[in-house]
Amino acid sequence: MVAPTLFPFLVLVYGFTWRQASAETCGAGRYCSGENWAGTNECSDCPAGSYCPGQSDDRWALNCWKVFLRDGTRILYYMLGRKVSEQYGTSVGATSSDTCRGCPDEGQASIAGSTECYDKPLPLFVFYDGECDEQKAYNGNYDVMGITASGRYYYKKKDEERFIYWDPYCDGAYSTPLWVFDDSEPSLTEEGDLHEDQDCIFEGHIESVQIFPPIGENIWYTQCGDEPYMNLPITISTTCPEGEEPTTSGELKCVPCPSGSYSGASASLCVPCEAGKHLISSTTLVEAEACASCPDGQISWEGSEFCVTPTHTWDFRGCNTGEEVGDSSEGSSLVATPLVATPMNEATCSADGISLDGSNDFINITPWKWGGTVSFEVYVKYNSFNNWSRIFDFGNGENSDNVVLSNEGTKSTVAWEVRQESTNKDLLTSNFDSSTWTHFVVTVSGTNMTVYKNGVLVETQTDGHEPNVLTRTQHWLGRSAWFSNGYFDGTIAYVKIWHREELQQLDVTDLYAPYNTAHHFWDFRGCTTGSPVTDSIAKDLVATPKNGAACKPDGISLDGNNDHVDIDDWEWGDSTSIEVYIKYDAFNSNSPVFDFGKGQENDNVFLWNSGATSSIEWGIFRGSTCKYIGEGNFESYTWAHLVLTASGTSMKMYKNGALVRSKADGHEPNVLTRTRHWLGRSTHEQGNDFDGTIAYVKVWHGVELQQSDVTDLYAPHNTAHHFWDFRGCSTGSVTDSIAGDLVATRNGASCSAGGISFDGSDDHVGISEWEWGGTTSFEIYVKYNSFKENSRVFDFGKDDDDDENVYLSNHEDTSKIHLRVYVEENMFGWDTYSSLKTSYFDSYTWAHVIVTVSGAGGSKGATKMYKNENTNHFDGTIAYIKVWHGVELQQSDVTNLYAPLNTAHHMWDFRGCTTGSPVIDSIAKYLKALPQNGPSCSADGISLDGKNDYVSINNWEWGGVVSFEMYIQQNERSDLDPKYILDFRGEYFQSVRLYSSAYNTGESKLNLSINGGYLATSDLGIYAWTQVVVTSNGGDMKIYVNGGLEKTISNGKTLPIRTSTNNFLGRAYNSDSTWDKFGGTIAYLKIWHGVELTESDVSSSYRCPAGEFGNLIAGCEICPTGQYSVYPNTRTCMKCAGGKSTIESNSTYHHDEPSDCILCNLGEYSYEGEACITCKAGEYTGSVLEPCKICDAGKYSAESSPQCTNCPAGKYNADRATSRTYHTPNSCHACPVGKFLEDAGIIAEEHDDSTDCKSCVEDTYSDNEEDGAASCTPCEVGKNSPTGSKVCSSCPFGFDCRNGNPTACPAGRYSNGYTQETDAPCQLCEKGFSCPGSTKENVCPAGSHAPEQALEECLACPKGKYQGDAGQDKCLGCLAGYFCPERTVHPIPCGSVALFCPPNSTIVQAVGVGNYTTGATETTREGEAICEAGFACVGGEKKNCDGAGEYSQPGSGFWTYTDTGGVGIEACFSCKEGFFSADPGSSTCYTCEPGKYTNVDQTGCLLCPAGQISGVAASSCSECEIGKYAEGKGNAWCKFCDDDEALIGSVTVGKGTTSSSGCICPAGDYVNQGDGENFCKNVPEGVKMNVEAMTVVNLNVSRGFWRTDNSSYDVLQCLAPEHCIGGSDPERQCKEGHTGPLCAVCVDGYASTGSGMFLKCSSCTNGDPVTTITIWIFAFIFIIFLMIGISLFYFSKIKDRESLVSNSTVFHSKVDKFLEFYVQARPYAKIMLSYWQVDYSIYCASDEHLMYELYAKVCILIYPMGIPLMYIWLLRRARKCLDPGQKHREGRYGIDEGMRRAIEERERREEDDPQIRSLAFLYDSYEPKFYWFEVVETLRKLMLSGGLVLLGPGTVSQVIISIFICLASIRIFSGCEPYIEYKVDVFMEMSQWQIFFVMFAALLIRVDDMLGEAGTKLKKKKIFDAILLATQCLAPAVLILMILFKGKDIVVKLVTKISKSRSNSKNKNENESGVEGGGTQLTEFKGNVVISGRQNSQFEVDNPLASSEKLRKATMKVDSKNGLLAVAKT
Repeated sequence: MVAPTLFPFLVLVYGFTWRQASAETCGAGRYCSGENWAGTNECSDCPAGSYCPGQSDDRWALNCWKVFLRDGTRILYYMLGRKVSEQYGTSVGATSSDTCRGCPDEGQASIAGSTECYDKPLPLFVFYDGECDEQKAYNGNYDVMGITASGRYYYKKKDEERFIYWDPYCDGAYSTPLWVFDDSEPSLTEEGDLHEDQDCIFEGHIESVQIFPPIGENIWYTQCGDEPYMNLPITISTTCPEGEEPTTSGELKCVPCPSGSYSGASASLCVPCEAGKHLISSTTLVEAEACASCPDGQISWEGSEFCVTPTHTWDFRGCNTGEEVGDSSEGSSLVATPLVATPMNEATCSADGISLDGSNDFINITPWKWGGTVSFEVYVKYNSFNNWSRIFDFGNGENSDNVVLSNEGTKSTVAWEVRQESTNKDLLTSNFDSSTWTHFVVTVSGTNMTVYKNGVLVETQTDGHEPNVLTRTQHWLGRSAWFSNGYFDGTIAYVKIWHREELQQLDVTDLYAPYNTAHHFWDFRGCTTGSPVTDSIAKDLVATPKNGAACKPDGISLDGNNDHVDIDDWEWGDSTSIEVYIKYDAFNSNSPVFDFGKGQENDNVFLWNSGATSSIEWGIFRGSTCKYIGEGNFESYTWAHLVLTASGTSMKMYKNGALVRSKADGHEPNVLTRTRHWLGRSTHEQGNDFDGTIAYVKVWHGVELQQSDVTDLYAPHNTAHHFWDFRGCSTGSVTDSIAGDLVATRNGASCSAGGISFDGSDDHVGISEWEWGGTTSFEIYVKYNSFKENSRVFDFGKDDDDDENVYLSNHEDTSKIHLRVYVEENMFGWDTYSSLKTSYFDSYTWAHVIVTVSGAGGSKGATKMYKNENTNHFDGTIAYIKVWHGVELQQSDVTNLYAPLNTAHHMWDFRGCTTGSPVIDSIAKYLKALPQNGPSCSADGISLDGKNDYVSINNWEWGGVVSFEMYIQQNERSDLDPKYILDFRGEYFQSVRLYSSAYNTGESKLNLSINGGYLATSDLGIYAWTQVVVTSNGGDMKIYVNGGLEKTISNGKTLPIRTSTNNFLGRAYNSDSTWDKFGGTIAYLKIWHGVELTESDVSSSYRCPAGEFGNLIAGCEICPTGQYSVYPNTRTCMKCAGGKSTIESNSTYHHDEPSDCILCNLGEYSYEGEACITCKAGEYTGSVLEPCKICDAGKYSAESSPQCTNCPAGKYNADRATSRTYHTPNSCHACPVGKFLEDAGIIAEEHDDSTDCKSCVEDTYSDNEEDGAASCTPCEVGKNSPTGSKVCSSCPFGFDCRNGNPTACPAGRYSNGYTQETDAPCQLCEKGFSCPGSTKENVCPAGSHAPEQALEECLACPKGKYQGDAGQDKCLGCLAGYFCPERTVHPIPCGSVALFCPPNSTIVQAVGVGNYTTGATETTREGEAICEAGFACVGGEKKNCDGAGEYSQPGSGFWTYTDTGGVGIEACFSCKEGFFSADPGSSTCYTCEPGKYTNVDQTGCLLCPAGQISGVAASSCSECEIGKYAEGKGNAWCKFCDDDEALIGSVTVGKGTTSSSGCICPAGDYVNQGDGENFCKNVPEGVKMNVEAMTVVNLNVSRGFWRTDNSSYDVLQCLAPEHCIGGSDPERQCKEGHTGPLCAVCVDGYASTGSGMFLKCSSCTNGDPVTTITIWIFAFIFIIFLMIGISLFYFSKIKDRESLVSNSTVFHSKVDKFLEFYVQARPYAKIMLSYWQVDYSIYCASDEHLMYELYAKVCILIYPMGIPLMYIWLLRRARKCLDPGQKHREGRYGIDEGMRRAIEERERREEDDPQIRSLAFLYDSYEPKFYWFEVVETLRKLMLSGGLVLLGPGTVSQVIISIFICLASIRIFSGCEPYIEYKVDVFMEMSQWQIFFVMFAALLIRVDDMLGEAGTKLKKKKIFDAILLATQCLAPAVLILMILFKGKDIVVKLVTKISKSRSNSKNKNENESGVEGGGTQLTEFKGNVVISGRQNSQFEVDNPLASSEKLRKATMKVDSKNGLLAVAKT
């Protein structure tokens, strides 16, 4: 709708009567055509090729809005805010070209209604790979054809009539918009129903309003042949070039692959390189061509273009002893100087690394500049732990920017340290294991420090810091910068450094991968008897066999007597895993496999059999406390694999790969060096030695192996103990492939691919002898040809007379299986036996048989036999025999062993075959499939051309029950002639035929014929891969297609067992023509003999289950996380919507329901079809659809947070969302001690910078270093603190109070009294300061220094040095050309060309005779030189001898003349200024000493007078500068006044001061002479700033200030400035008549009026006190009577009791407030209240005053706090009686009636309960629902009275706050209207207005007083007073009108209008009358009637709802101006 403000504007301009207004925005994609003024069809779509952008920030320019103003036929078109511009049309009916814009680029286009132009779409590629062949016909490429009338592009398949187009309403009406597949071209003229059939039947469609068809894989609703519609996944994409992929935004565009990704020409999406690889080519689909693995030691992330290499690498493995090792990283090129590691002191190299002896060996690396984020990787082995021995220490010496990795002290704890200068941050964690190779990575980034050990993160610290960026002078490996620390004893393999990289867990895992193995490994298999076995991993721990322990191929054999193995000692402990492979021969009591400890029950770790039993026990002693677990048994003579783990309190035992026992309350071994590491021997006195064999022992430190690890470790042992495999044998013997030494020798038996064949006559096989027995299992795979009597499969025994024999045979001459075991001789010498007869062998059939014997044998033993249930015929061959000793195979084991044999008997797999080569039967091995006539091979199979290609297979005998499986693809359908897929035919009509033919059915069908039995089924289709399975069992024939049963018959024929002589694939057996040839591809053929595959077998061989996709032949895949599939045999999985996902998919849990998609948890998000991603700590997301974001400054978050949390009070976080690691829960930094941050985590901006922390004010402190402080704690009574303190102290400044008595701080220390008394309060004086035992550090003045801590006084700069700045710890050498006497501030120039000063000169030096001075200027000569020949040098100057006859020699000081031949002096020279000669005939002049000057005739020197000084060679003395003085005569320098010898901080009045007494404090300072100190201090506030030379005695106090006496430093502000006249004499600082503190007491003879700031002291001679008091008493009585009279008059007007009580209370409270605030408005009235203020004549420390103070505090608790709380308690307790549901009743009966009923109910309850009535004084005046309002009223009074006292009496802020309280009260009274009587509500509101006017007047008066005379000039006094008077009279005038006039409704209305409190939306008493007429509504508003209706309508209405007042006739008229309503009343 048009903004209302335009209506009056348009009406006034055009003079129209407004009848109709409409407005419309055409919006994006449309323009204003203006064709119809009636308000319809005003907007039209932009035609194709143009666009309208739609609304933007300049909405009026881009949208057409119209206002139609009609008068007759005239129409005004008005565009809001603008005239109609040419761009959008110049008149009504603008054309599209005026308003819609053409597309800017030629390569762009648009459709009707477009808001923007698009790049012209690319061709589409459609792909579907499901079961619907009809839908596959739509696969292929589609070109863009154009745009239909629906406004979207349509597409046509290349060379076919198949289309894709968009139909907005396919039924011609209101159907949902669809993108469709169809086989008919869409209409180009129809906007809807493009099929023109008024129906929505298509080949496929999907709901969408997108500009382009939905890109990617989507579910389309499709028709598949005659089947019902179904949802099928169809993929639409573009064909992008190599290295590009389609966009995901819905536009058909290609964009380059992201960094580190690749794609080929046919790829739909780019694929990122895996982690650990990097991109080498982005334009290929072959992963090996696109990505390359990173070299060893380098890392990369998924999608990386490059591998990250260390910045520096020093690899010592295989180095040469004594030679340098260079930096082998690419980063070495970044430094100018090659970085080499130089071995020092004979460090030795080996293949493992460089070994350091722990004595003095170390490695020195070339220094380089580095710092900031850094990661270190080391691979090291400690031999022993010297004190703080370093792996590396990089720094500038001891405690200077060191970066260290070492062990802590002499312990094995890891210490990772980083120093910034001397500030250290360290991380102590985990431990090194001695003699154990350990991989460590340590990192530091920001405040995060981490340690990884052996690939696992062991500790993180978040309050660290990065190393400074600088060049460190020492880079040592194996040596510490601290000389007290030890050297590294061990081996370092390498050191790698990453600068500016913080390695993450994934990186560390990759780096550790090469070392992820055991830490110790002693392998005794094949060892040499008597020789030690070395740890093959750690290298230096040796296991030594003792007492004849013998080595064997299986391990080391111990005899149980005294044999054992002793391993070297090493330190270890904590988390541990141990693996052993052992065999017990006998069970001696407690005979250990190992026992590692320090003695009996002393930190032992052991594994033994319990007692003399075979039970296993694994235990750990921590000290003498043992925790153990026992479970299961060892078996004698049986190898057992055990893994034992201990981590924390968890202990676990694994046996033979399975977890057999765990313990949750165990413990780890202690970390220490055990002195006994024995295998086979016990440290316990009751233990015995081990009898058996130990193959190997492995130990892991710091690792708890998991089930998967144990499974992998056990895998090599999880097999039989003996295995003779006869399949494919060719030699005369077969060797046991497991034990290796047992040979099976054949005697006449023949070998074949299937095994070894026996003729039933004398063929047999003999196997070598070996000892075995006990529990045994046998596995055989055999085939019988015939059943001779008791013919053995095997017979193992001593002889031919059943002597302890074990054999397997058929029973007698039957096929029954017979197992017999002979175990012992009986009394007749015969062996007894146990026999088992069961099941049957099947002739000519392979049988898998397993027999087990467990127990004692004979009748006591348990004998079991397992046999597969196949009924195949077989032909008398043994494939293999396996034997397990000590193992009784179980059903699960047998199932697993049989699994490889539970398959087809023949398989020819043509996939990937070689063209022209035969394909061998992969199961039977000896049957070949021979390609004929050139069929070609491919990855899919063998392709037959349908003309003459086929495949033939060798002959073999078969028949009976049979099953065939094929996987084929047919390329062409057959006509009437059959196309043979398979034809196998033998003699006597044995035949199996599979072919496609239309002969019998008239259409191409799949046919099966077996021995004349016939079966036909559905069409195979073309170009579709199909699985076909056929079975024959007697007369039953079945055919399956793609896992489903197609057809079955039960009257078929049985196949006889015969040799099949014609076996063809792709042709009939009896035809050479082309009509029978199969055209297509065969992937494989499988045949089962004697097996009829079931429907479940077939289905499970093809169909993927729900939750997976694909098929079993091509390969099933589990739906990835975030996807699901509901039905089996699904090609693709459905995607969960964004924000949802599934739990992680695995082999046991599949997602097969839509309900598997569940919402991501809070703090997680997901994209469509992907897993939920959890926000890490420091991140958050508020929606499951939005990615995680880093927390802002001032916030943090834990992992999986939906929002960030503000840092708590006392903490801040200044990081601006740069890294999530800076916003983890521990990332908020605590405010430093002495500061606080009080915001309790409410406003993040209060916690985003360290500046948010505020310093504690004086006398408070904060000391919480860890959590910071939310507020500062006040100091205890008697203690104090300065700003920013962390502690308080009661100790005086400059003293130590720890012993109870204050002791002055000694020289060199100071105390400001603010340190804890338990600490050393006297702190060392810092460098640059002096401390003579004082309260503070004194800054050393210029010319002095303090070179060390704890100096009592500053040292003067010695001669030859100077210092121009204060507070320095050293003096600087004097500059050349200058000299510096003692205490020099600025170097003094030498002063003359005849003088020179070398560097560090203490005095000037005169130039020598014959020399001249050198240097910069004439006054700053630096040295002298000998005069050269040809020059003369006089007075330091060098002159050229250029006169006639002149010459000179080197060193000449004069000229020599030669014209007379004589030699003489040219003349006598006068001494220069500052020089003198005292004796006649002097050869040179001399300089005056410092402190002297030359006399007039330059014959001598005089002393400088006091106040003046001179330097060397002075001709006069100079006055001391201002601020200096010189006492006595002969001074060489002036002394500073600002010195402890004179007066620190003092100056002089002028120059030339002659003594220290002339040093005075400057203006603004005074002399502080307390506590032995003497210095100038800033004067306190209230002392004149323009007076010099003030001391504490003569402090000149300003007017308005006061101090107690002339020894006090405290200057206080007077209550009234006029009371204090100031001055330097405390006795005369008060105005006449005033005395006492702050001059606030009148002297005797003066009378006081008022007190405090209003005190006036008047002489008693000037007035009569009796008269004054009498006047005030009568005035007070008059006011009281006046108030009573007004009250009585007002109450006489109130008729009922309730009004009386209410109004009396209110009236008196208002009168009280009026008086209170009136008397505060002018100073004259304040005299009446002044006696309630401070009386300075009272001594506050008196006992009497203390008692009154206590009394006042109690009263405060009772009245201001206690009474309101008591009110609340009383009213709250009775609330149900006081408010009987007024709101409910008002809603039911109306407001007035509801309130009346509520009051009646309250009165009824009062009568029932007198106790409630006792509270009537609190609630009686108020409506029931406002029963609590008296509490609000009480609090208001308190705030306006006592509360304002806290702000300071008479201050402007007090008046302003009171105004705010008044305004708030007005709002409360007008909004709530709590009183029963409406007039009382109005009265109370007017009372608040009156208080407001009073306060406002008070504010004006205060402003006027502050302006003073300026205010008088600005305001005419009378006008100002009139304003004040008017403000005071306004509210009383209204009240008087209300009291005197009965027509008070008019007044009420006037008041309510003024106060704006009668808003319709806020009025609580609004009632609707329900009177309507002519569209008019009548409403009463507390006596006012509001009628709304049509414009200019009039109504006369009786108001039946008037309650308190009769409302007569009301005339109503709608106001034409505002068009809404009018209000009137008569």
